[in-house]
Amino acid sequence: MKIECKESYFFFDVIIATIKGEPIPAPPEDMNWNLFLKTVLEQQFVSLIASALENNSEIPTDVLDELKKYKNNEFKRILFVQNEFNEIKDMLISNGIRYMPLKGSIIRTYYPKSSYRQMSDIDLLCDYAHHNTICEYMLNRGYTQVSDGGNTDDFTKDPYYTFEFHHDLFKDVYGFCPDFSFVWDNAKLNGVNDYEYDMSPEDVYLHSIAHMYKHFILGGFGIKFIVDNYILVTANESSWNRKYIDKKLAEMKIFDFERQVVKASFDFFDHNLDKKQSEFFQKAFRYGTFCNDEDKSNVEEIFNNYQKDNNSVFKYVFLRIFPPKYRIKSMYPILNEKPYLYPWFYIKRLFVKIFKGPKKVFRELNYIFKAKKNKE
Repeated sequence: MKIECKESYFFFDVIIATIKGEPIPAPPEDMNWNLFLKTVLEQQFVSLIASALENNSEIPTDVLDELKKYKNNEFKRILFVQNEFNEIKDMLISNGIRYMPLKGSIIRTYYPKSSYRQMSDIDLLCDYAHHNTICEYMLNRGYTQVSDGGNTDDFTKDPYYTFEFHHDLFKDVYGFCPDFSFVWDNAKLNGVNDYEYDMSPEDVYLHSIAHMYKHFILGGFGIKFIVDNYILVTANESSWNRKYIDKKLAEMKIFDFERQVVKASFDFFDHNLDKKQSEFFQKAFRYGTFCNDEDKSNVEEIFNNYQKDNNSVFKYVFLRIFPPKYRIKSMYPILNEKPYLYPWFYIKRLFVKIFKGPKKVFRELNYIFKAKKNKE
């Protein structure tokens, strides 16, 4: 996504005005409306933009028609996904499986209208002890399991169903693997049934920031994360336990990142982006809404964070190959049941890194030495 163009600026202006309840500004002259529509779709803000511009006489009719079509399709998708989700929740309840909705399912409730916050999938946190029950049910329901990558089991089914069942909220990404097991300690039953839990507002925010940072390492994130941040902070900052949040951010070594994101999100909504903020956004937004591509990663970010407490390249490399036990466990949940397999999985990780991913290893080493040289 290109930041400094009239199509992006108008896209931003519509979002800001809608969230803040202000009048929608007039579009600039000679807009490339195809590029504008492409940006809206790429950044997943169809419902908000379509609702905000509906019946706006300054927008070309064909553009409004396209937005309306996308909005109606999104509404239909959400309706069907919600009905499917209700069926899945019935299965979880009947099997005595506690669960906790995550990410967009929670954050969208803070928006002026929940429909403004588009979601691509449904994320749930569930105990790994019920892994087999969940997998069997989803496969029997016609889903394809597209990932069993340690901390999550992901399932898809045509035409647009995607459900992710998380056992841990993070797996190792270039050494970033925060332990979020504490969210169960702070969660509360929401009263809908005896098994659905609500994450605390502080933990919702911590998870959002950590999730954003993970994508930043892996190449970047979209404007949705910035809007989420502004909305969460605006809604909760007066009631949050900020000392608790800052303590957890420091433990995860993302305190400075969070400060940068908060400033960027409020500068964005105040139309106060300077050159430095624009550079940060360009770096964050360059690969779309979500980036999980290690070939586009910002590995220097995580190494620079690591160096706040350590200055040894050898120690960094060692911990990347042989991470602490809690990180290995998040990658291979079977270790919860069979801890005697720890040595085997450490050996497996060593051979995978050396023989199956040499390009990634050499690229990361290059980033490491470049980052270390820049600090000297």
